[in-house]
Amino acid sequence: MKKNNWTKIMAIFALFWIIIWVIWTGILIIFDDQSTQPEITKEQYEQIMKQINSNSWTINTQSWITTTSTWINIWTWKVSE
Repeated sequence: MKKNNWTKIMAIFALFWIIIWVIWTGILIIFDDQSTQPEITKEQYEQIMKQINSNSWTINTQSWITTTSTWINIWTWKVSE
């Protein structure tokens, strides 16, 4: 009988934390600040577009990291000026 009570207590405790987690996630979604995107000037935008259109960047290294069956591709590049 004692084991049954312990199971009920743990189930109520788990349900309590699940409810708290759902409520907290809802609060974060409701009060999320949507204006966190960085603002760039017209000159910065033109410089970025110039570098993209000139194809002036090259890949320096490419590495593969393997952990069990997961592959992660790491790219680094250098922008020529």
